[in-house]
Amino acid sequence: MSWKGVVKAATRLPAMIGKSVGMSETTVDEEYNQLLAHFKIVDANTRRLQDEILKFRNALTDELSHQVTLAHWIAEIFQVEGLNSPEPAYAGGAAPPPPPAVVMGPSTASPALVQAVSTFHRESRVIQEALQPRLDDVERRLVAPIRQFVQLLDGVKRTMTKRDHKLLDHDRHRQTLRKLTDSQERTAGDEKKRGQMEVTSDQATREYNHYNNLLKSELPLLFRYAGQIADPCLWVLYTYQKMVLEAFTRMMRAITALGYFDMSTSARGGFNDHIDRMDAMLTSLAFHQKRLTSPEGKIAASDHSPVPSYAAPHGAAGSQVESAGVYGDTPAPPYQEASPYGLGAGSAAAAAAATHVSPKTSFGSATAGVSPRPQPPMSGISPTPAMAAAPPPPPAALPTCTALYDFAAQEPGDLGFSRGDIIEILERGTTPESWWRGRLVSTGKEGSFPGNYVA
Repeated sequence: MSWKGVVKAATRLPAMIGKSVGMSETTVDEEYNQLLAHFKIVDANTRRLQDEILKFRNALTDELSHQVTLAHWIAEIFQVEGLNSPEPAYAGGAAPPPPPAVVMGPSTASPALVQAVSTFHRESRVIQEALQPRLDDVERRLVAPIRQFVQLLDGVKRTMTKRDHKLLDHDRHRQTLRKLTDSQERTAGDEKKRGQMEVTSDQATREYNHYNNLLKSELPLLFRYAGQIADPCLWVLYTYQKMVLEAFTRMMRAITALGYFDMSTSARGGFNDHIDRMDAMLTSLAFHQKRLTSPEGKIAASDHSPVPSYAAPHGAAGSQVESAGVYGDTPAPPYQEASPYGLGAGSAAAAAAATHVSPKTSFGSATAGVSPRPQPPMSGISPTPAMAAAPPPPPAALPTCTALYDFAAQEPGDLGFSRGDIIEILERGTTPESWWRGRLVSTGKEGSFPGNYVA
């Protein structure tokens, strides 16, 4: 705002406050007020129409693109041949080497289903190629005229703002002139001020009448133009909607004519007919079972998974067999301390362990029944508690899971938690839908909770 505008705003401020609280007289033009109320309705409806047209154009563009993408990936799933998906452009010039081909088994889909998917993919691309250029017509015949009309309404609103300012100047100068005229005792200075105010008041009245009469004469023309611009907009919308519906109807008829889909059943009925078979197929698959992770990030084995040989507990009987050499060499017995007074308990145990023969043999091993040479006992080393007994291994970390949803305890013994809490698994149910038992890491509270609330 310029300095002149700041000065005018400051001089109009008292009159604006008096007008807002009803302390000053205001000129009222009923004809203009009716036109103003109608203009507000036209302005609001036009802007709403502009927003809806933009949504309509964007929705059509997204629908055509998503339809082709959906058809392409459905065809990929059923291994339909003849897919011509556009290759992406690379900014570096030459394209990188293609990834190695994935060897897939033969498709188990029926030929009728493959043909239906192929028809759906082909017709989707035909519809996109036919309707995408017509979106330019929507931009040129629908979006651009509405945008220009909105700009015209903005210009009219600026003229209305000027008219309101001139009305405010007209009222405040007229009231000031009336006060000077009604004064009984006027000096020469008051007469001079009165003469200047008459000139200012006449000028403010002329400017107000100019903008007021201009709006009263031009607004009816604007309303007539608004009614005329609505007809071609509705025609463009109707024409394009008709083309879209006809194109998709032709595609659906081409797919229905193949005879694969039963059009006598509803969508819900067809879903219920296939849901049992789909559930049985998913249940037979093993890779979709939920896995739990321990704090170290290792995947914890489920209850039904076999325990591998390397996961045998410390001190188990099978650990001696698994620790034997690859080529049948007998593992060295544990070190024992030699008693200075003869063979003690430790030496006797070492001698007994030395007679052990590994069950694993190889091409270069000794014959069965021949004892390997025992390791000589160590001397000169005093026994220590650390060498006498190895410390027990640390307890294995419990598997954990993360809460996917909030759960409030419903009965005593339930474990309530919030989304994102970490829970240690104490007892896992047989299925994800059963109740598990766990302990919150943050509070240490234990209880039962549904297994399908965590991951």
